[in-house]
Amino acid sequence: MDKVFMSGSISIKSLRDHDLADIVNSQVIKGNREILIGDACGVDKAVQQILAEQGCRSVTVYFSGEKPRNNIGNWQTRQIHNPENLTGRSRYQLKDKAMADDCDCGLMFWDGKSKGTQYNMECLDRLNKDYFVVCCDKNSPVYKMACLTKENTGLPMNVWVEIGYDCPSDQKNN
Repeated sequence: MDKVFMSGSISIKSLRDHDLADIVNSQVIKGNREILIGDACGVDKAVQQILAEQGCRSVTVYFSGEKPRNNIGNWQTRQIHNPENLTGRSRYQLKDKAMADDCDCGLMFWDGKSKGTQYNMECLDRLNKDYFVVCCDKNSPVYKMACLTKENTGLPMNVWVEIGYDCPSDQKNN
């Protein structure tokens, strides 16, 4: 069973309102994949809600504090120790790095700005693991699917594709 590291921007509070839940359902849950997810608000919590509603049991929630901030489905957890007592972003990057190490591939929901999601993609890239990015423009009434490439982002990416969507020709190489 493939292990999928799912992550995304804290600014994205719901996947349901923008049909992004269909991506989680069709590509992850029905694909019978094990899900590795963090405990943050935003995409982590939104994905957890969908997984719980679908009765998904193959989920591990990673956290780097004393206890998970969110574990909606009471799934198994993996605490990532923080021997240097790091705080803020550095502390959360410990769990993100662990998920990148443990996964086979990744699925990211990115607002195009989140440094945390960008860090996760860079980790996967350094590990030479495939990942998929759904770029979400939170300023649009409907999240836009964008086809991103190394050339138009400046980021060293392994794979940037949309899941289940064709890249509109007017968004290629923007």
